Amino acid sequence: MTSHELIPDARRPGQAEAAGGGPPGPQPPPRPWFRPLLRFRPLLREAAIAGGPALLAVYLGYRNRWVGDDGMIYTRTVRQLLAGHGPVFNVGERAEASTGTLWQWLVAGAARLSSRDPSVVAVALGILLTGAGYFLAVAAARTAVRPWSAAPLLPLGMLVLLAVKADWDYATSGLENGLTTAWIGLSWWLLVRAGAAGRTRTGTGDGPSARTAPGAVPTRAGGSGGAGGSDSASSHAGTGGSASSGTEFGDGPAARTVAGRGPRTPAFGRSGRTAPGAAPLAAAGGSPGPRAHAAAFVLGLGPLVRPDLALVGAVFLAALWLLLRPRPGHALWLVGAAVALPAGYEVFRAGYYGVLVPLPALAKEASDPVWTRGFAYFGDFADPYRLWLPLTLLAALAVHLPGRAALRPELLAPPVAGLLSWLYVCRVGGDFMHGRLLVPGLLLLMLPVCAVPLSRRTGAVAGALAVWAVCCALLWRPAASSGDPYLILDEQRDYTVYTGSPHPVGEAVHARRPKPLRPAVRAAEAAGRPVLLLPVPPAADRFVPLPLARRLGHRIASSYDLLGYNGIVTPLGDTSVDPLGLAYPLAAHQARDAFRTAGRSGHEKPLDPAWIVADYTDPGAALPAGLDPARVRAARHALTCGPLAELQASVRAPLTPGRFVRNLLGAWSRTSFRYPDDPVEAERALCRG
Repeated sequence: MTSHELIPDARRPGQAEAAGGGPPGPQPPPRPWFRPLLRFRPLLREAAIAGGPALLAVYLGYRNRWVGDDGMIYTRTVRQLLAGHGPVFNVGERAEASTGTLWQWLVAGAARLSSRDPSVVAVALGILLTGAGYFLAVAAARTAVRPWSAAPLLPLGMLVLLAVKADWDYATSGLENGLTTAWIGLSWWLLVRAGAAGRTRTGTGDGPSARTAPGAVPTRAGGSGGAGGSDSASSHAGTGGSASSGTEFGDGPAARTVAGRGPRTPAFGRSGRTAPGAAPLAAAGGSPGPRAHAAAFVLGLGPLVRPDLALVGAVFLAALWLLLRPRPGHALWLVGAAVALPAGYEVFRAGYYGVLVPLPALAKEASDPVWTRGFAYFGDFADPYRLWLPLTLLAALAVHLPGRAALRPELLAPPVAGLLSWLYVCRVGGDFMHGRLLVPGLLLLMLPVCAVPLSRRTGAVAGALAVWAVCCALLWRPAASSGDPYLILDEQRDYTVYTGSPHPVGEAVHARRPKPLRPAVRAAEAAGRPVLLLPVPPAADRFVPLPLARRLGHRIASSYDLLGYNGIVTPLGDTSVDPLGLAYPLAAHQARDAFRTAGRSGHEKPLDPAWIVADYTDPGAALPAGLDPARVRAARHALTCGPLAELQASVRAPLTPGRFVRNLLGAWSRTSFRYPDDPVEAERALCRG
């Protein structure tokens, strides 16, 4: 029995005494169980707003899901990895056929965990990563724009992106576009966080959100809940602008100033002018914290996502430096964080493959300018969708943004990177797949306008864009083929027709295509004799078997220009010969004639069959009709001479430590090495002694 039961009038602990000493008054009702969750309402609201475009992108990507022949090039390399043969396309030849290094390893890891067909895994990852990239893009845009406007924010950039069919198509396809979208979204989100943290740690704001918006309830973090979105600390935490993250990007003296612990002086008003006494965006000489190094690390991954994204990563890293303004020593640490993994992989690539870039870059001669074909590729992307209309409207709208606010590094970096990306794609001659290489640039251009404050002007632009988007999504479509001289295809449409499936995803769907290679491979397997399957020109609708060289130790070597399909029907332990050079070093290193820029991009260097016969058969082997024996003899001799013999050894000799070092030291000269495509000329040039 307690003392409270012995003494009835005794007041229990925590029981309030009524006024005047009377009996206790009524107790307050218990707090609802969900009340602690109410503080997350701003975060949930922002997540719902950013999630809308992401969910629509996921739906459109799933509805148009497919895998093309180039996607199957990745899946053969993935299957070789899972079989323990290493990152190669063919056993016994170290060739890097995958342009997207991270994508190759990501699909391999997911396929290992799920035990599913790698092509199905690639489609699922592409859709999810596209949705994640769009979510991060909108979330970052809202955080970037909110400091200088409390008005509702319109996702105009997403309206443009989601109306373009190429954007839906390459959410899947088996290629690395989904990973590209996710990397761009994450990179910009981290850049915006750096900018928000820099302003917070210096005690500065950017306009309306630095003050209490009309009718809003002030919070301890100094934010306000304005119309159309939350400016509270929890809202900014959810979208990358946390007030408490002021020390996450810096740990110097300036980093100790946190919102809610002192007065905040707006750095930029609505006019964009710097307020008197306002501190710079980031304190010069500050020490970057762990999150700054993490941001630099992610931005540095660009060349591993796609080699051409190194340009985008460089622009974003420059913007990060402008936001943080670290001391030289700290800047070197940031650079080290950015280049550590790409540099390490480059050492591996040079020692393992013997060259500095993936083979597709050599096969397509990415260092050569082909402006005419590149501009034709850009026109094939822009004209069907009338892209000049939304781009003109949004460019005119950007002119009316507050001057200093629009010049913030995190807002300038994406459009600058997008324009440079488009310029580079045009310089290298584009691609043969409609819009694939231009969609990332369009995303970059749209990032800053994924959250535009509502006004009469922006409302009118939004209405015009909505009409354009409806026409674009329902009426305007690219042609199935651009025709001559520069062949550009709507690949998603083509593969649904070729395979007879509305969603050609699995490898089995592609293997059933009525192509002559599959029955030829089956016949060779049944015969049990090692053979080289060589297509008979000009139609290549049948194959002639030639005795395969004994030194190779394979049963079948099949030559076919549809490399992805070839990689499916040719067993992993045998050789899928690529006469176009995407996975065949000998073909990739031949010189491209200046006039060979028409047709499909990346298909301008077909290897003379004499080289394939010389490489894969023994001397004295019977030759098919129409193949000149003198050219085959010249090719055999050239393969034993000088740098061409060294090229063959760099990818086929056993990878000993000594071979790795020789590959590493010779990678630069080997990457630039080209030989004449004519065997007689090559013999004359390489075997002079």
